[in-house]
Amino acid sequence: MKVCELVALLQGVDPHSTVLFLEDYSDLSETDEILDVIVPDQPWTYETGRCGRELYSVRYPETFEQRSEADGYRDVVHTAERVVLLVNGVSNFRRMSLPERPHR
Repeated sequence: MKVCELVALLQGVDPHSTVLFLEDYSDLSETDEILDVIVPDQPWTYETGRCGRELYSVRYPETFEQRSEADGYRDVVHTAERVVLLVNGVSNFRRMSLPERPHR
């Protein structure tokens, strides 16, 4: 989902609504409240490819990591993308001292 899609979905919503997070395949009673929003200052890497016979995709805050065919990686593609993190608890983003955009 892109930020513009999220903003469009939230238009007209009661601004005092609580923002919750629901993990894949969770029961509705397993929601967590979003406690923080982090907007990293630097783009993240989105990587897709194959490892062995399996397709994979991963996002990480560092520049792309070169993958070796000797380790079973192939068809690896890297792109840089801006991200927004919705956080429902403590994360290691700030402990890693990664730059972020200040809240307005």
